This record gives sequence, structure tokens and C-alpha cells, in this order.
Amino acid sequence: MNSSRSTLEHMTTVLMGLPFPAALMDGEGTFLTVNGSWISQQNDYPASGVSSGPGGNLLALCLYGGTNGGLHAHAAILRVLQGQEDSLVLPYGGTEHSRSRPLELHIGRLPASEPLFLVRIHDASAEQFERDRTRLLDLMTQGRPRQELLQEIAQMVEHLHPAGRCAVLLLDGHTLRVGAAPRIPEAFLSGFDGLDVRERLAALPAVPGAEYTQDLSQHPYWGPYLQAGDMQAFPVCASLPVFDRSQRLVGALALCLPADAPISDTTGELLKQAQHLTSIVIEHDALIRELEHRALHDDLTGLPNRALFDDRLQRELDRAAPEGRPVAVLFLDIDDFKAINDAGGHNTGDAVLGEVARRLRACLKPGETLARFAGDEFVAILPDTAAPEAVERAAGMSDALRGGFTVAGRDVFIMMSIGIAVSTGSDGDAQTLQRHADVAMYRAKTLRTGTELFESELPQRATQRLELLSHLRRAEELGELALHFQPQMNLDTGQPVGAEALIRWQHPQLGLVSPAEFIPLAEDSGLIIPIGRWVLAEACRQGLDLLGRAPGLARIAVNVSALQFAREDFVDMVAEVLRDTRFPPQCLELELTERIVMRDVDSAVRRMQALRDLGVSIALDDFGTGFSSLSYLPNLPLNVLKIDRSFVAGAADGRTLPIVRAIMSMAEQFGFDVIAEGIETAGHVQAMLDVGCRFGQGYHFARPAPAAELWPAPMPGSRR
Repeated sequence: MNSSRSTLEHMTTVLMGLPFPAALMDGEGTFLTVNGSWISQQNDYPASGVSSGPGGNLLALCLYGGTNGGLHAHAAILRVLQGQEDSLVLPYGGTEHSRSRPLELHIGRLPASEPLFLVRIHDASAEQFERDRTRLLDLMTQGRPRQELLQEIAQMVEHLHPAGRCAVLLLDGHTLRVGAAPRIPEAFLSGFDGLDVRERLAALPAVPGAEYTQDLSQHPYWGPYLQAGDMQAFPVCASLPVFDRSQRLVGALALCLPADAPISDTTGELLKQAQHLTSIVIEHDALIRELEHRALHDDLTGLPNRALFDDRLQRELDRAAPEGRPVAVLFLDIDDFKAINDAGGHNTGDAVLGEVARRLRACLKPGETLARFAGDEFVAILPDTAAPEAVERAAGMSDALRGGFTVAGRDVFIMMSIGIAVSTGSDGDAQTLQRHADVAMYRAKTLRTGTELFESELPQRATQRLELLSHLRRAEELGELALHFQPQMNLDTGQPVGAEALIRWQHPQLGLVSPAEFIPLAEDSGLIIPIGRWVLAEACRQGLDLLGRAPGLARIAVNVSALQFAREDFVDMVAEVLRDTRFPPQCLELELTERIVMRDVDSAVRRMQALRDLGVSIALDDFGTGFSSLSYLPNLPLNVLKIDRSFVAGAADGRTLPIVRAIMSMAEQFGFDVIAEGIETAGHVQAMLDVGCRFGQGYHFARPAPAAELWPAPMPGSRR
């Protein structure tokens, strides 16, 4: 007996020092002693008149208000008291208020001669929040829409505080919009939706500086909405502003509560985490939208790019075909644009292109499309436009440009060559129509007529392509192909860490043929397969020498075409080249574009993993300019992301800085290295260093050149 009393006294002393609500209970379920936290807990959440202090009984408490489950909980507790089970966890909270957060009752038998049990109340908010957070992040990686993700966050908050009702609000300019509010009536939401935060700043509880409003019913603005929305039972509003990375207000998280429903410290902290998750979802959605827009629009002019143009043209042709209605395509190219760039620099050229786009867009009618393909090439779709009208419209566009431009104090006058092709409805092939317009444009440029309408004679350009293809078929055999290398630099040290291999074609009569001209030809003809193998083998052969004599050089990067990568034997071919050249796999990096990977994600992932199994690194080239692969990034076996040159150039003047920061953040999260492409100035270098990008390549460091020019071989007898 004395031993039991001594044990009870010792456990009571321990109990009083515990930071969580706890009680000691005998074998009959009666509370022997409780600590201060337990008393405070029960004062906050009284158990419907049933005593939960010393002398109270847990079995009675579970039947009349203390635990969820009633008879089921009663039976479970009896099994522990009778020694059939050593411990038990029950949902806890029998009153309206105690259900305001997820609590658990933990019961465990203590080692003692007489039956003695420790009972504690555990706030399970953090565990529940972590489960909800994991689910939310999974949904984000699946590419679920913003509305669904915000709905998840609102439900997460209501899981933490079931007595409340949550709304996620978005800032649209100066106006609030409801992003998600699963349990709040529409009539009350109308008070938020469309609210101008500049005019109603003092009335709005969901802005900085007004995080807790005790009684909305007494407020002249919110009172009527409480009545109309049947929200009289929720007059308290706890709200947290949501900011983006730049500390710009983008929304708010609002929780409407009963007048006497408290928020625990734990719930308060988790609400702040929900606030942060809301910020992540909003920024993630903004980035997705920006990248989707960039994938289909030209960064400089904001016009549709080739991908969006192709889609719209085919749609117009499909609509026109059944009725035989005409569709005109105009291919527009600025004459001698290179002279403008050479005279005024690229900034002048960009300003001219922007003004050309603005003036040409002003010439369009509703339903017509203007796109920018590349450089100084623009293309227009004119539905329901026959040849005579198309010629008139082309003249109008030329007239719109004749007034000249004033750029940086310089007067710029331009002329434009325009090629026109018209579909009559039966020849509804978008690619053919574009090609015909392109041929007509070159004819206009050659003849200097300004505008030409396509005629059905054999295009001269097609003849030239056939001749070029004939030369290309023998280029490797005749030793006309060569590799140039461009260093990849450590931006902190200025030292090369890798090199990208780039193919060049030196024809004895044609001179140096641009890769932009012969690579598409090689892809169209299938010659890219043998040429691609030659490039890989040659890069490994020369790379083996470079790794031995170029200090710090650790990798050789080789571009892979879509046709190469799609072949079933591609991985075997890479393995064979590595064996034949004895090139270390860990020093080879294969560059794939987003478009290649996203064409068939499952097949791409299998091949990429097989390459990784060989020891080869994988880089995703031109990231952000093709398909949006954000939702797939966690599943792609990548090593490197290469930031496209358009983002690098834009980051230097701040236009694309938020996107670059977001890409860096994602790369860090998934463990990818990042290489910035197109670094041409010291400003580009500094912009990349400022966002944490350590590697880059571009003309600022070196133009592509033969390996011997970039890394001369050591003189005989010299040491490195």
C-alpha cells in the first residue's frame, strides 16, 4: 500500500511538470490527480457538466461529452482498464468549442503494483496540417488548377478550426476577388468580391494592420453582409495578408469564427503556414501562366509565336474548308533589318520591331491574327480574304510603316517585303500555305517589288533546298563537318567548368553554312541520325583530350535532336559510343529541349533514366520557352536546367527577374544545377549571380570556336 502511495506521489510530482494537459487515473477510470494544463484545458472546454477533475470518471466523460464515439469509446477504454490493451488513442472533444481543433485523448498504463494510467490530451493539428500540406503539394505537382488548390487550402484551415469558415481572397489590381470559400454563403462573399482595397481599406479585415476583427456585426460595412449571408453566428474575423516574394500584397486568408471560439497558439502558427502555402500557390499559378504565355507568344512584341500561329491557321482552314471560303496568309519581312541593328545596336532593333508590331496590329480586323516568327519576320492570318483584297491589305500594312520611326533620337525608315498565299478552302494545309507565302516573300525581296502573290510555278527556294540536301548527304564523308566548342563558366571564378559541342559545316563553294539552315534540313530528311552520331562520337573523342589538358573542365555537353531521342536504339547508341571512345560517362551531358521531353513524357523519362543509369548527365535546354514542364519536374531524372537566353536578357533589366528567381528556387528544391545561356554582358553575369545562378555561357566569355583555339595544346616539354 505504501509502495502504491509512493508511486502515486512520485507520478503526481512528474505530472505537474508536464507542459501538456495530463491526468492520472485508477483502474476504475476515476481521475486521481490532474495538472494545471489539464485544468486550463477543461476550463476552456467544459464537458457538458460531467466532471473532468479529480474524482471525475473518464467512462462517464466519454458517454456524456468528453470523447467522440460514445459507446465505442467506452468499450475501448474498458479494454485498457481491464488489461486487454496497453494503450489507446481516441478523438477528443464533445462540446461545440472543443471541436474547434483536432484533439486526441491518449491513455496508457503505467508500471505500478496497482493499476495506474496516464491520460493526456494531444493537439493533433500539426500532424493533420502536415498530411493536408503533403496532399496540396502533390496536387501542385500534378498541375491541378489554382481554384482547386485554393479550395484545398481553405479546407485545410477548416480542418484546423472546424468551428470556423475560411475564405481565400485574391488581389486583382486594387480589387479583391474570392478565390475559394467552400462553406461561406454567396451573399456574404459578395462583400469581399469586387471590394476596392484603396477605398475600403479601413473596412477590410483582410489587409496588413487589421489581422483580427472582434465584431463584424457592429461594423457599418460588414453588418448587412452578415445578415444577408446568414453569418450572424460568425462575427469574428481573423485574417492574414498574403504576400509574394517581393512583399507585394497578392491576397488574404480570412477565417470567420463564432464570438467565443478561441484560437490556440498551435493553430495560430499553422494558420501562418497556410498563409505561406497560399502565397506559394498564387506565385506558382502566376509562373505557370507566364510560362504558358511565353510558350505561345513572342517575348519582345507580345504577339503569338509560330506554335500559336500554326494552331490558329489550321483552325481557320478547317472552318473555311466546308464552305470553300478563302484564307489569306501574309508573310512580312523587313528589308535590310541587319543594317538597322548594325547602326543602332540591338536595343534600336528591338524598339523598331516593337513599333512595327504595334502598327501592323493596328491594321488588323477582329478575328485576324498577327504573329512574329523570329528576327524581323511577321506573319498574318486574314480569314475570308480573297487574293485581290489580300493585296490591298498588304499595301495598307506597307503604308502604315512608311512614316518611319524615331528611336533614341534617330530617324529610322524601313521597307517591308510581303508574300501572299491564299487558300481556296480545298487546299487546307497550314504548312503548305505558310511555305507558299514564304516563297512569295522571297520573290518580293529578290525582285524588290514590295509585294508578291504566290503562283504555282516550282519555287526557287525548294530547288535550293534540294541542292543543299544533296551536298549535306556527303558532308561527313568529305570531311566538311567540324565541331566548335563554347565554354560553360563558373560565374563566381570566371573559370571554365564545361564545354558545349556545336556542329559547323564548311562547304568548299557555299562557305560556312548556318546551322539554322542545314539542321532543319537534316531533321526533315532524317540525316540528323547519322550526323547526330558523328557529333556525339567526335565530341567524346575531342572531349577526352580536352579533359586531360583543360584545367577545371569536367563535362562535355552535346545537343540531342527529337528524331535521335525518339529512336528505340538511342540509349544503346550512346553506350556504344562511350565504349568505343572510352569517354567517361560522368563527364558527358546530353541536352534535351522541353519540346522533346514533353512530346511523350513517359517514354522520355524511361530513356532519360536509362541514360542516367549509364552515368550520363541530362540537361533540359531552353527551359521555359517550349511546353510548360513545371508539373513534371519532380518526376524528370534531370541534372541541369538551362535558363533560356530570353530570360537572362530580361533579368538584367528586371522584366523576367521574378521568373528567373522562381526557376532558381525550383531547381534548388529538386537538386538541379542551373546554367544561364546567352550571357553577353557583365550586367547579365551580375544579374545571374544576384539570383544565385553559378554557371553560364555566352559571347561575354567566348564565341564557339575549335577546341584548339579555346584551349591550345601545351608546348612540348611544358608543364600545366
